[in-house]
Amino acid sequence: MKILLINPVIIKRDFNWVSNLEPLGLEYLAAMLLPEHEVEILDGLPAGLSYDEILNTIKNFQPQVIGISVGYSIGIKTAKDVADLIKKSFPDILIVLGGNAATFTAEYLLKHPSIDIIVLGEGEITFKELIEKWEVGSGKWELLTGIPGLCYKTSDGKIKFTPKRALIDNLDVLPFPVHSILKNKIQYERTVLAGRGCPHNCIYCSTAAFFKKHRKRSVESIIKEIEYLFNPDLSYGTNRVVFIDDNFTVDKNRIKNLADKLLNLKEKLNLADKILWEGTGHIEHITEDLLITMKTSGCTGIFFGIESGSEKMLKFLKRKYTPDDVIKVTTLCKKTGIQPITLFMVGLPYETKEDMEQTFSLIEKVPGNTGINIFTAFPGTPVFNNPKKYGLTILPHLPEEDNLNQNSYVCNEYYNTDEIMKAYYKALGLCIRKGKKFAWR
Repeated sequence: MKILLINPVIIKRDFNWVSNLEPLGLEYLAAMLLPEHEVEILDGLPAGLSYDEILNTIKNFQPQVIGISVGYSIGIKTAKDVADLIKKSFPDILIVLGGNAATFTAEYLLKHPSIDIIVLGEGEITFKELIEKWEVGSGKWELLTGIPGLCYKTSDGKIKFTPKRALIDNLDVLPFPVHSILKNKIQYERTVLAGRGCPHNCIYCSTAAFFKKHRKRSVESIIKEIEYLFNPDLSYGTNRVVFIDDNFTVDKNRIKNLADKLLNLKEKLNLADKILWEGTGHIEHITEDLLITMKTSGCTGIFFGIESGSEKMLKFLKRKYTPDDVIKVTTLCKKTGIQPITLFMVGLPYETKEDMEQTFSLIEKVPGNTGINIFTAFPGTPVFNNPKKYGLTILPHLPEEDNLNQNSYVCNEYYNTDEIMKAYYKALGLCIRKGKKFAWR
């Protein structure tokens, strides 16, 4: 079969969200389907993707199945629009959605007439089985009942869920993402997912809800993929690697092992310089000796989700660090030559005016690039599923309106949504006045 995988443009109110990270989810799906099937990827995040480009690709490629990635709530509207566009011109093509936001809004999405099936959770095995059974059955819906991890519409319009798909415990069994399938490779950073999930399971994190539990790839598997990424035929624009794990530094010994092997790749691959890389971390996992090891191996930056400058709020969020620890660790990063990137929130459960003022203060004190987000109760998270437990009120709105810092739809007993927006703009102003490029807008 011919399968087209689309990563649509994500549209915010005043601009489109641009990303130079590879669409690894789609590359993993392609790896599961090749070479038995023909697969193409259209990625709209680096440089945009017009409707004409989508239609022309479909006309030329003639796929029987189109998969659309919906990793974020703000991508839902575009995904629905793209599905409508496809069904209008090509009504016989099967349209399948997958990803974080699609998983947690599956029933809502399937009420949209142009969407046929949702792949729930990790999609590699589920999507492969779907393609195989759809091909064999020539479109017989009853064959889908034996595939775990699906939500679909029957021929008479009923919405059905199949049993849940078991998690992939050993990530090393998966083939490497097909990095070579992307066109215009020069617009991308080499992107690697070294593990899935996070052991901290934060109450607002939809990624933790999606991946369920923390699973790590072996260091040997990661190094083999990086070797492949530095194949000259791939023609990336930089010599960097970006690890996009939710919590890359959670295992100190593993990071040290990986760092040593990354250094060895310079000689093994005959590179002019060592491989530069960046990843995510938690404050409580970082020590000075780890930073020195990371820097020596090529680390240039660490992304930290700090969330609050209030010690009370950090305890509520079960963070094992204080505001003073944040200053200490980020200062160590700067001293070591690693750029710290910190991100905060306003509008958290039980957050008071005093708590917010402490966040504003820490934003001004913390070194490195700083950004701010509005606390959002994303579908699938504990705060969305049980807001009263956390003292929250969620105002009525559509899932696609959870659009990253355009509006607030969640308030607590101390702040209404208008006051949260004012606090957000105050914090954003602090980030901008610091002259840091990472202020999210």
